[in-house]
Amino acid sequence: PNGKLTVVHPAPSGGAACGNPGVNGDDVEATLDVEWASAAAPSATIQLASCANTASIDGVHLAIQNLVNSAAPPPVISVSYGLCEVNNGAAENAAFNKMYQLAASRGISVFVATGDNGATDCYSSNTPGTAVGIGISGWAVSQYSVAVGGTDFRDTFDGTNGAYWTGNAGAPWSTAKSYVPEMPWNDTCANQMVASYYSTGSTTPYGAGGFCNSSDGSSFVALGGGEGGPSGCYSGVASQNNVVSGSCKGYPKPAFQQGFLGVPADGVRDVPDVSLFASDGSAWNHNYATCYTDQAGGGGPCTGNPANWSGNAGGTSYTTPIMAAIQAVIDQYLGGPQGNPLSVYYALAKAEYGTSGSAGCSKRSTGSGGGSSRMSGW
Repeated sequence: PNGKLTVVHPAPSGGAACGNPGVNGDDVEATLDVEWASAAAPSATIQLASCANTASIDGVHLAIQNLVNSAAPPPVISVSYGLCEVNNGAAENAAFNKMYQLAASRGISVFVATGDNGATDCYSSNTPGTAVGIGISGWAVSQYSVAVGGTDFRDTFDGTNGAYWTGNAGAPWSTAKSYVPEMPWNDTCANQMVASYYSTGSTTPYGAGGFCNSSDGSSFVALGGGEGGPSGCYSGVASQNNVVSGSCKGYPKPAFQQGFLGVPADGVRDVPDVSLFASDGSAWNHNYATCYTDQAGGGGPCTGNPANWSGNAGGTSYTTPIMAAIQAVIDQYLGGPQGNPLSVYYALAKAEYGTSGSAGCSKRSTGSGGGSSRMSGW
């Protein structure tokens, strides 16, 4: 009852408002961002900020830049967009890093989605994802922003749905009974768990007779899953489009991300920093309910069982505003903006997992063991 939503087109310092991007197909993204930020922080004051592209700068970048430089910036910013680190280019990668650094210096906590193509953010419709190799989002690589990834629930795979969900006979429909065990979000035929669950023949993912080349695996050949991996082309120039190559160099690994279980000693920044459930339901039938009523955009009524709403989907575009909203609740509890929270997040992870881990932190645990922070490094 105390929540507030406004739509703004933030102006640069001393200037007029940026351009309204108008109807451009992004209203679904805007809808799910504000809905789930509000779900996680029900009485929050939320601004949906958008700018039109200009001849020299992307509209999303412009909106963030103008917010960060404003006289009264928001304490938390959530960004559900991104671009492959290689294709973003060294200059733009550095510009985002500087912008997020300024945000942190002003007490702003910035959360950025890592993406939903699994192994690579450099996938395009004309390029098989596996052909370009590993690639992360240049918008999420900065050490001054929280890179938010995605997991999946494993109850369907384990055959334990009834242990974690109530019945679905009527309102309020199915409700989670407790924390649901998680696993990586990977909806591809290369996932051994998908192959073993759906295959009526070979459960080996690869090869001419493997699951990926079978009729059973034909529904899982496209990339889909929580993105993550090492920075590969923060600076330098790639010699091949979409591929970490040429003089590419990764973003140096920040000190807070060194020295404990789960983070490779690879010398470069690894993402994501934290992950939450993000699945779109392709493999295990769990996703996010989303009320989107614009029939022109494929929406429909938000009545009856939310499992059947037409706007339902998944992705790190959900986990990012949710994590940003959690930070807003933390800010409220602590009495003000906290800036970049990564050093605290990793201190918590280091205290929980250390250098060798803890059996009590297993994501398969159904008891009240040590797995309480729900944080996991890449």
